Formats: sequence, structure tokens, C-alpha cells
Amino acid sequence: MGHINDSDLQYLNKTVDLNAFIRIYAYFNSVIARVAKLNTEKPLLLMVLSPYPL
Repeated sequence: MGHINDSDLQYLNKTVDLNAFIRIYAYFNSVIARVAKLNTEKPLLLMVLSPYPL
């Protein structure tokens, strides 16, 4: 495997951050898609006033 140096660790940290960002982005996209889908079935005001289950 070899010795891990600082540049490898920095690269690893950046990769983990990017993966976390992608996961968060995908999660928010799915939430927005769900809200948009519900919005076609229910009025927006009802959506805003009711607690939204995640």
C-alpha cells in the first residue's frame, strides 16, 4: 500500500467533501421534486402550513 503523505490526505478530504456535497445536493433535489409533485395535487398554502415529513 505504501506510506500516506499529506497530499494524499488532502486529496482524500477533498474527495469526501465532494461526495458529501453530492449527497446533500441529491437529497435536496429529491425533496424539491417531491414538493413540486405534491404541489400539483395540493394547494401550495396547505403544503406550507402543514409540517412536511422528510
